[in-house]
Amino acid sequence: MSSESNGNGHFRIDAMQRDGEARIVLGGEIDLLARSALYEALRAAPEHERLVLDMTQVSFLDSTGLGAIARAARTWATVTVLGPSPAVRRTLQVSGIDQVILIADDDEVPGADGH
Repeated sequence: MSSESNGNGHFRIDAMQRDGEARIVLGGEIDLLARSALYEALRAAPEHERLVLDMTQVSFLDSTGLGAIARAARTWATVTVLGPSPAVRRTLQVSGIDQVILIADDDEVPGADGH
């Protein structure tokens, strides 16, 4: 597991492998300040068919985060955003990115069992 922060506590990024998937746990504000750490975490994530972005602790998502999710959707077979807040979910929906990723409310990731 790796962990990154911008030093003032506005965002947190942890990367790990879990049950055959690459998982990146995000927290705080995912904006321009988080960009380089987020892109690095995505580049360093082990290659699996499934990428889970755990966003249960994300309070804000801007176009920088949306761009990273879009890039991930082009790289991994399945990208799931886990537990987004209503505001983050709305951002995903308004942007249209929800048409190319999965959104799950809890750790029962859709498609994780092959269905």
